[in-house]
Amino acid sequence: MNYPPDLKELQAQIQTLTELRYGNLDQLLELLRCLAQAYTDLREGACMDALPNTRHELYQRLNSLEQEGAWPLLSKVQIQTLLERLQDPPLHAELLDKLNG
Repeated sequence: MNYPPDLKELQAQIQTLTELRYGNLDQLLELLRCLAQAYTDLREGACMDALPNTRHELYQRLNSLEQEGAWPLLSKVQIQTLLERLQDPPLHAELLDKLNG
């Protein structure tokens, strides 16, 4: 996607933060929680405030987003992938330790 310079810089900063935390599950989850909170704040704050004032305008905007495929999505870990990874006994033990720890 062709983002403006300020968003490209933000994306690069997130990549740097990810690389600094690589291999540390607790720190990566902390980063994900932080990003999820920022996403929620943006969606429930500024985006809600920017919604059109009438049903007709809202319908037109949502229809336009749908046609353009421009609706923002956050990828989620697929359950099947998670289950496949859990079949590896050492990883399974590590995850249980993290969850119980």
